[in-house]
Amino acid sequence: MLEQDLENNFQPVKIDLKEYALALEHIENLYTRLCCQKKLGDQCKDCALITAVTALKDFAQTEQVKAVEKNLGFNLPR
Repeated sequence: MLEQDLENNFQPVKIDLKEYALALEHIENLYTRLCCQKKLGDQCKDCALITAVTALKDFAQTEQVKAVEKNLGFNLPR
């Protein structure tokens, strides 16, 4: 019953991709600084968290480009 209520009342959330990418960039920068303070160096880049944040940031930036391309009606050179 709860599952059906959730399905019936589901409304997608609109995300500002530019703000999302900016937030992820801040997280990435903060995490990198913390790694440097701990003297982890290259090990930091192997961390699952920073890998996930970087992937999400790249995804958000790609989606931003796709949205711009859709509005323009053509693909931008990459």
